[in-house]
Amino acid sequence: MDEYIRNNLNDNEKISYIAHPHWIVFMPGFAIFLLACIILSVSIPIIETMPHKIMGGIIMLVSFGHLIRALIYYVSTEMGVTDQRVIGKYGLISRHTVEISHGRIESVNVSQSVPGRLIGFLRLPEYGTVVIRGIGGTPIHIPNISNPLAFRQAHSRAKYRYALKDADR
Repeated sequence: MDEYIRNNLNDNEKISYIAHPHWIVFMPGFAIFLLACIILSVSIPIIETMPHKIMGGIIMLVSFGHLIRALIYYVSTEMGVTDQRVIGKYGLISRHTVEISHGRIESVNVSQSVPGRLIGFLRLPEYGTVVIRGIGGTPIHIPNISNPLAFRQAHSRAKYRYALKDADR
């Protein structure tokens, strides 16, 4: 799942941290699928009509669309911190890449929703959106990343080491 990052490392560049999308990306699709199953399994004679089955089938197709979209996001999103930069890729057909040197990154912010934080109390990995701001650039938002605080911390450590190396030169 981190093939893009490994294939695009510079000479002597080492990976510090790799972030993956959180499994929560599948939840909307599963919720819609569950709704479709409930609609299709209800056996009340009043609503046992063909439109009832058609509506359940349409909702089932919508759930499959959500699940396929989530699967594509899950397998095509890669974010990593190396000792020299932050590198990443998202998108399958339309690909977007991120490669910013630690010296050019102004900030790495994390935005977490209440469920994104609360899930950590269940001893499951938290999730949130990582926002990378380069100097003079457009902010890059990567949503639903597992353990976003660990990603930010890995960047902070790598940026500190990068600054020490730069000062020694």
